[in-house]
Amino acid sequence: SARSGCTGTLIAPDLVVTAAHCTGSVRGARPKLHFVAGWYRGRFKVHRVARTVERHPLYGQLTGLRNYSRDIAVLVLKEPVPSGLLARLPLMSRGARLPGDALLLGYENVRPHALSGRRGCPLRARYETLRLYGCEVRSGASGGAVVKYEDGVEKLSGVIVARRGQQGHALIAPLGDWLRDQWSEALMREKRRRRP
Repeated sequence: SARSGCTGTLIAPDLVVTAAHCTGSVRGARPKLHFVAGWYRGRFKVHRVARTVERHPLYGQLTGLRNYSRDIAVLVLKEPVPSGLLARLPLMSRGARLPGDALLLGYENVRPHALSGRRGCPLRARYETLRLYGCEVRSGASGGAVVKYEDGVEKLSGVIVARRGQQGHALIAPLGDWLRDQWSEALMREKRRRRP
């Protein structure tokens, strides 16, 4: 069977955020999706399988750049990842702006066995809610994290959804209410699991 890779970020014990276009066809059977964290040259820290996939409800219903702003999905994992096993990246505070310079992280298909990072990527343009950062990204980085430091803590501030122009600059979808609701529900599931 055909295999392809994208990047995903653990944001709660059983929740991974990625780009919606990474999760297969909108119609028909969904592929079995795997989350492999800390992958480096054939070794990894965690492997989990998705129980369900939830895409932004407007993904695929909009046209042009507007569709990219909803190109977000979450994988709900069959088994949660214990906090001591793997750190998760919390979401940036509601109302906080995407940074002027950003750290972009993703597993690119030209270097699939190690995480690639672009530090200090400058903000180049705004397209309604989307942002364009002046660092090249390649296939496989879709779903990758845009990281912002907030009060000295690394937080997820956006998701890599595409490359634009001849330079392949990173097009970023912001975190919206739909993703925040998915995150809140995942944190509530964690609380219920911890109850005696």
